Amino acid sequence: MLRRLRQLPRTAWNSPTLTTWLSLLTRTLGGVAVMPIVLRRFDPAEVAVWYLFATIMGIGVLLDLGINSTLARFVAYAHAENDEVGGAPGDQTQAHIGTLYVAMRRLYAAIAIVAMVLMAVIGTWVLSAPIGRLDSPSTAHGLWILILLLSPLAFTNNLHLAFLQGSGFIAVVRRWDAIFGLLGILSNLIVLECGLGLAGLVISSQFWIVVTAWRTHRIFASRLGKLVRVERVAREDARLAVSKILSSSWRVGLGSLAYMGAQQSSGLIYGMFGPKDKVASYLLGLQVLINPAFIY
Repeated sequence: MLRRLRQLPRTAWNSPTLTTWLSLLTRTLGGVAVMPIVLRRFDPAEVAVWYLFATIMGIGVLLDLGINSTLARFVAYAHAENDEVGGAPGDQTQAHIGTLYVAMRRLYAAIAIVAMVLMAVIGTWVLSAPIGRLDSPSTAHGLWILILLLSPLAFTNNLHLAFLQGSGFIAVVRRWDAIFGLLGILSNLIVLECGLGLAGLVISSQFWIVVTAWRTHRIFASRLGKLVRVERVAREDARLAVSKILSSSWRVGLGSLAYMGAQQSSGLIYGMFGPKDKVASYLLGLQVLINPAFIY
């Protein structure tokens, strides 16, 4: 009995379920902890711009179109096929997963470019009026450029997460997510309490996005770097891999895009044309209703 109790913390620390819940909890806590200070420190125009940033970033990530979960499932299938024939990853498994990685890396790069262009065109248009209401529009435009430049990291991170989750490294990834989530909350609170305003909050949140993507890449390189390393991938094999992924994911992705995209788009439209004192309240309510663990 005592032995089981002693092993309980280690079991919880290595549990994919518990670490995933911990990661989600820290993200939700981030929104709950930061929201009251944002409402107290920012004027309505700044609150509106902050939540418009979050809304546009959320719509950009929707272009993933359900590929992430499908890719993780395909990676898990590749490992399962290898387990059935006996043990350590062999040449066939390495070739399969390596082909998947090369093909999906190209696909995610294309999606990231499309997302950045769409965000730059549509997002800049949507933000033009709300940013114009700020005391320092030039600073907000600079922050928007920073968000645009760093937006591909979300897709790179999703690519590495899919392979790590499909390979069974969920707990280690989610542990780091929770740790960096807590550190991000702390830094955001410090920035807000020090009166650094919208600029400080955006820079702080983007910093932890960069750190999280870097940490995920390091885990991916150490755990799966050798497995995905292949000398050459035939163009036809890469095309076939992408075709299989897309054919299995487009329905889920289309449903998510239609559901979430329609809701988020209402925030963009109201953000452009609504009165500034009501836009902030609407966007705040929309983020809480759609996703309590919104980007903080």
